[in-house]
Amino acid sequence: MISEQVVIIARQKVGQYLQSIREEKQLTYYAVAKLAGLSIEQVQSIEAGDKAYTIDSFLKITHALDTYFFTEDKDGKHLDFADMAQKSIEKKRANQL
Repeated sequence: MISEQVVIIARQKVGQYLQSIREEKQLTYYAVAKLAGLSIEQVQSIEAGDKAYTIDSFLKITHALDTYFFTEDKDGKHLDFADMAQKSIEKKRANQL
């Protein structure tokens, strides 16, 4: 089992990374919040890493920042969330035709 301390540090590191992307793109908290459909406080909290947040909020903020996000296992197999979602949307559209 992963320790709570590791989870907190990882959440803070992810938040710092998202903050650096936002600052590099010269976006305000307000701009990211508006693009993501989140409150300014939610964006600030995610960047600070001080509270747990949902995968939904995380995906919204990464999309708002136009950030590529994927996860990879130790064997090199990865899951690209944006690609997975896009393929799902395309499949639904094709089935509706």
